[in-house]
This record gives sequence, C-alpha cells and structure tokens, in this order.
Amino acid sequence: MRQMNSLYRSASLMGAALFFFPYSPLKAYEYSAQFEVQTPSTALEEESIKGGYQSFSAGIADPDRTPLGWSLAVRQRRVDTWNTRVLREDPEKNNILRYQRLSKLEGDIIQPLEMSPALIWNLPFSTHQLLLNIPLNDSDFSRRALATSHQFISPSRLYTLGYSFEASRAEIFPALIKRWGGENPLRKTPDAMYMHRHVVTGEGVVSSRLKLGTELSYVNRSGFRPEVWGTGLKGRYALSDRIYLGAGASYMRESRRDDPYDDQGYFSLGTTRMELSFEPVFDLLMSFAYTYIRESEVAAPHAGSDRTLRSDQYGFSLAYSLAGAQMNVASSFLRSEEGELQRQYSGGMLWTL
Repeated sequence: MRQMNSLYRSASLMGAALFFFPYSPLKAYEYSAQFEVQTPSTALEEESIKGGYQSFSAGIADPDRTPLGWSLAVRQRRVDTWNTRVLREDPEKNNILRYQRLSKLEGDIIQPLEMSPALIWNLPFSTHQLLLNIPLNDSDFSRRALATSHQFISPSRLYTLGYSFEASRAEIFPALIKRWGGENPLRKTPDAMYMHRHVVTGEGVVSSRLKLGTELSYVNRSGFRPEVWGTGLKGRYALSDRIYLGAGASYMRESRRDDPYDDQGYFSLGTTRMELSFEPVFDLLMSFAYTYIRESEVAAPHAGSDRTLRSDQYGFSLAYSLAGAQMNVASSFLRSEEGELQRQYSGGMLWTL
C-alpha cells in the first residue's frame, strides 16, 4: 500500500566538481547541509514491518546570480533494509491482506553516492532551472535523472505559475527482481524503472491574510506500474501577525486503462492535512501538523480483492533564522489501522559565508 506514498528526501568530490562552475573565494555563497532518517516501522502483527534508510547531503550555491546562477549538491544514502510483500488470508474479513516483511540486504550495506549539479536562469518575471542527478558509485539503488523547473511571476508579484519535468532511470535491487517474478506467471520482471513526471503548480495571494495554491501532476513509470494522475489544493490563513493556519488536500490515482503488470491491484492515495504555525519569538517558527491518509487498492481483474488502509500522521517542525543562517528540524509519527508504526526525522542548515 506504500507504493503511492513513495510518489509523495565528500569534500574532495565537491571540490573537483566546482572546477566546472564560476567559483570565486572572494564572493559570498550559500552553503547547505541536510539529513533525513526513516526508522524501520514496526507493527502489532508478526511480519508486518517496513524498511528504513538514512541520507545526508551537502551543497553550495549561487542561486541569485543574474542572469545565470548555479548550485551543486552531493548526497550519501545508507539503505539497510528493503521491503517485500507477503500474502496472508484473514478468515474474519474473508480477503487477502498484504503485509510488509523486513529483509536485510545480503552482503555489505548499500550506500549510493550521488551528485546533483544545477544551472539557474534568472529573468525579471521568471526563473528556470536545469538539474542533473549523477551516480558517483556502483550501487543497486543508483538513479540517473534530468529535471527542469520553470516559475513565472505576475508583474504585481501576487501570482505565480510553475511547471516542472523529470525523467529518470532507477536500478532495481537484484533480489527484488527475483522476488518480483518468483514462480508467479502473472508477474513480469523489469530490470530498471523508467519514469517521467510532470507537475503544474499555481499560487495566488487572495487577500492580505489568505494565500491559496493548487497542483496537478502526472507520473508515468513505463513497464513498472500504471500511470498516475494527481491533484492538490492548499491554503494558508494568517489568524494574526504571529499565528497561521494551514490546510490542504490531495488525491492521486493509478489509471485503470493500463495493465497493473503484476498481481497487485490499482492504487489510490488521498490525504487531508491541517497545520498550525506560530512565532513565539521573532525569527522562530513552530509548526504542528496532522495528516489523515487513506490508501486504497482496487483488485486487479485476475487476483486479490479490494482493500483500504487508513493512517494518522502527526508532525512537528521548528525553523529559526539568524544573521546569515537558517536552521530547521522536523519529525513525524505515523500509525495505521493495522498497527504499523513509523517515524521520520529530518533537519538542515543554510548559511551564507
């Protein structure tokens, strides 16, 4: 059921790459560092567990250079668990439930290392970006990608329109390929996942206190899963100069026109989110969020039965700004109706030197 959810984060290497960028030690640049941790989830039912990972990234940027800015980031990930699915009959519900089983990777821990250079073109009423994702080591989780993003701003600065495109090729863990096909003739065995994604966004200032935004998305994972269409709406309202209320809803759905390529059904994901933010002191922003998640699987014509999974996610974030630097930390806790528990932590810092 987490397939849709996954659609919803060395100094010497960086120094060598900077040779290709207009770097000057006499100019101030933006430096960043970011970490993200997802703990293996546990559940009340035996064999119901999901894998975890850790990642760290560091970057340097000159994004506001006119007309051409740039950025460069290096990310290291550590993947020590992987997801597999097992089928179990539930006599009370008279259907098939899918659980997650934790499976340690064979051999050494896989640690993909990636570099992401980007060029940024700044114009008076638009910004355009070209980004690459390049693997720097041989890994079963390596990912190559080309992405572009474009943002257009109205002359009044009250409205923005954005469009982004991404094309990528991700390697599939060999052990997963074996499990993917197995002895089931209904399953095909892809060697990699090719994906392209299109996203259109719009934001507007409705009044001095209200701001609204919307999003439309399309994802195609050729030969892996059916295409996905998505939409979202969000808003933010200032209750006072220091208290803000945010709300949003989103929905993603796999197309029923395509074959699901395996014995799983068609997935959809809907979320509803509420967030309260306030500034207890100047330059310190605290946020509390609640998200209701509803994931559904409509059975494929040849196997299984319909299923719905509901989850509650609670989040907290803290952001602080000081002279020349910005810091942020965030954490979330998810619990599903099946008893699955999962925690995520992230944090980072951006500073100018």
